[in-house]
Amino acid sequence: MIIDILGLFGGAVSSLPVRYVSDADGLSPDIVSGEVVMEGEARNFAGYVVLFATITVKAQVICARCGCVYDTEFSI
Repeated sequence: MIIDILGLFGGAVSSLPVRYVSDADGLSPDIVSGEVVMEGEARNFAGYVVLFATITVKAQVICARCGCVYDTEFSI
């Protein structure tokens, strides 16, 4: 099951700040576009619903130093 996390929380996630680390010269990448998806399942344990999920962030960024565009992806 794939759930769009922005739709799941009514768009609230889209207002969260994007944090990234700049290099030694203080240059930071620009985020061109991105997508956040949550994959998981809900299970019932003794009457409680527990959600097991993986959140994957996919983004396209522009390097502040050379201007190259990179695709990046990480999971939580």
